[in-house]
Amino acid sequence: MNIVIRIGVVVILSSVVVLSGCDTLSKKFIRKSKKEKAAVQMVLEPEVYTGPVMTREERYRQAFMFWQNWHDEFIMALTSDGNRKKQIDTAEEALKNLKSMQGQLVADKQESLEVYIQRLRDLEDTLRQDMYGQNISQIRSSAERLKRDILRYFSYTDVKNELQ
Repeated sequence: MNIVIRIGVVVILSSVVVLSGCDTLSKKFIRKSKKEKAAVQMVLEPEVYTGPVMTREERYRQAFMFWQNWHDEFIMALTSDGNRKKQIDTAEEALKNLKSMQGQLVADKQESLEVYIQRLRDLEDTLRQDMYGQNISQIRSSAERLKRDILRYFSYTDVKNELQ
């Protein structure tokens, strides 16, 4: 029994020493409030990004290159067993870039390019109406012919003096 009492006394004394520590009980066991940090107000100034400044020649070359790549994609989509949605999307993108080219030309050249834009629109409409893909080979050959004509008459070397 003597051992039990000694162990009890040792436990009580050790807990008193641990609880007493350096601080008072109230400081030990009461949660400390978080101090508010000084709020720093951020000042955001919108910055307008204008992008790289391109000359009219660079803009036309870029639009021409985009049209050419999208038109190639359009022809490739018509060549393979092709996804109908991809065929229509590539035709739309080629048309969009062809219109971008048109906007950078003088009025006379714009009118002559309008003929080719209309031909591409007609191809797109024919493709949309051809639900089962029965006319794909005709559409593809028309697209190839259209590409050759545009390359012949509207490449940069042919229109460099007729840019706006």
